[in-house]
Amino acid sequence: MVDPKILKFYARKDIQNEIAKLAKDRELAVRYSNGGFGKRPDVLQYPSDVLELARQGVSSFHVSEERWSDPLQLRSGMSKKQLDELRSGWDLVLDIDTNFFEFSKAAAALIVEALKFYDVSNVGVKFSGRSGFHLLVPFEAFPSSVNGQDTRLLFPDGARNIALHLKDLIEKPLRDHILSLSSVDELKKALGDKSSELMKNGKLNPFSVVDIDSVLISSRHMFRSVYSINEKSGLVSVPVKLDQIKNFQLQQAKIENVSVDIPFVVQPTDNEAKHLIIESFDKASKIEHTYIPDPKTEFSGEKKPYAIPKVKVQDEVFPECMVKALQGMESDGRKRAVFVLIGFLRNMGYTFDEVLERLLEWNKKNYEELREGYIRSQVSWHKRQKETLPPPSCANKSYYPIVGGCTNCKSRNAVSAVHWRLKLLKQQEKKPRKKAPSIKKNVKKSTKAK
Repeated sequence: MVDPKILKFYARKDIQNEIAKLAKDRELAVRYSNGGFGKRPDVLQYPSDVLELARQGVSSFHVSEERWSDPLQLRSGMSKKQLDELRSGWDLVLDIDTNFFEFSKAAAALIVEALKFYDVSNVGVKFSGRSGFHLLVPFEAFPSSVNGQDTRLLFPDGARNIALHLKDLIEKPLRDHILSLSSVDELKKALGDKSSELMKNGKLNPFSVVDIDSVLISSRHMFRSVYSINEKSGLVSVPVKLDQIKNFQLQQAKIENVSVDIPFVVQPTDNEAKHLIIESFDKASKIEHTYIPDPKTEFSGEKKPYAIPKVKVQDEVFPECMVKALQGMESDGRKRAVFVLIGFLRNMGYTFDEVLERLLEWNKKNYEELREGYIRSQVSWHKRQKETLPPPSCANKSYYPIVGGCTNCKSRNAVSAVHWRLKLLKQQEKKPRKKAPSIKKNVKKSTKAK
């Protein structure tokens, strides 16, 4: 039997319109009050379908993160190429998963602040219906291509990289907030069997308590639609104003209290998430650049770890690309240049304080200065890493056209180029100088010639 309270809620025209608006160009999945799920793929053609499905026993509506040219053409077992051909775009949907409501609010607010740091201000936030939140950045906020690839095709990697990058940015403040509300012992007791995941490298792992789900970001992944009811809690997935996340209370999500006055999908400005997605891919690519060949073994197949100089390397032996980059950026690419320069200068023997000082000087030379807080946060991120990361390889076209282009120094990396130059200088110093010809011998030869 259909719950009359649920039926009355989904009979509301404003609720029907909002669910239908979000479901446009997306795959739909429905859940019945008896626990069963509807067949996939499915779509929502008209707002009135919401009420009709509710009459059939549907209790909640779920939609895909991806947008499709024809969702009904989807089927299980499709190849990536087939999915790419059907996908018209994708929204970044961040799912905060936790049983701790107060921690969830803190995580959502911190993510909003991190997004604002990247000038992403048109963010949709909604209560999940239980204890978490969903945050949405529309596809229109991203550039049409990233690193030469069509952004439409960068799913799920694009969304995963952004989620992981944002987790890294909020990790410390989220840890501090959790510890301000609960002790480690209290958290262990609350987590029970999962308490073994609570500590990581001697510190509280905040994502063992409240996680931003990146593992489940996959093709055809669904999230609960706006204004959809959660079967377990009976609460509605309602939008929340960005500045009211910390003040949000569960009673606001009760069916009888729901009003449709806050948008969930907010129209963004063009490319406002450009720097966010580019830098997220930059961070993800760092693992690919952890080895720098040593000149002695570069062509022998033997891998010898690069040793950071104990004495700071002087600019005179820097490759031309780094010299030019340090002269300031004349056009866009400042944030990628920060990533390159931090890795390079650290591998030149600079301390983190010296790197920061050098970058703040460099920033004044740019066509437009970056915010000092951004540079400090990037240096701080590198400081927290276990290993000193090198800059990307010279073959990475996402970086070196930005920082002045490769000048054919015949090295695989700016750091190995310096290593070669230092080696050659050392060889020249060791090379014995030719002795000046003896004057006596010259005199004897000239006498004999006479």
